[in-house]
Amino acid sequence: RHINRFDLAWVISHRENRLLKDLDMITETEVIYPLITNTALCNTRNSLAILPVGPNAFNTYSFQNFIKDVVPLLDPRASQSNEIQVTGRFLGDPPTPMPAPLKYYGVIDDYPERLSRSAFMVAPTSVGTGQQVKIGHQLGHEQHTSSRHIAPR
Repeated sequence: RHINRFDLAWVISHRENRLLKDLDMITETEVIYPLITNTALCNTRNSLAILPVGPNAFNTYSFQNFIKDVVPLLDPRASQSNEIQVTGRFLGDPPTPMPAPLKYYGVIDDYPERLSRSAFMVAPTSVGTGQQVKIGHQLGHEQHTSSRHIAPR
């Protein structure tokens, strides 16, 4: 509904374009492909897991489902020493309190370096392509990624 207020919406995949068209959008869409610059990162994996979020409804929905469906399944003994770093901005205020083992860091300046040090990335994707771009970036640097079955599509 919100996107129909605009004349043009840029999407970053044909799949995302189809998803929006299936919603009977009247807004015109244009597919643009993200350019990912090659960077040399040293994959140390000596830090904790990372979960990037973004200020849109898709990320908020996915994050809420992650808290509701996945966090309760985590072993509390492992959670005490292995926090998951939540980075980025939320649509609105971040959930408080942030349930263990999640710790909110907000927007960070050293995202590529932190990503290269992370043990793995959590990508609770439900729809959209922002997380999918992050997954491709992470896998391109030979980092482990945990996501829902929909993410690789």
